[in-house]
Amino acid sequence: GEHPDWAEYDAAMIADQRLLLAISVERAYGSLR
Repeated sequence: GEHPDWAEYDAAMIADQRLLLAISVERAYGSLR
């Protein structure tokens, strides 16, 4: 099925990517300290 609201879908995808990026940065920063 197609997602009815592409703008909302894109926003959710971007939010997920930002969250994953933030987690990756935190882990990398934590391992460097």
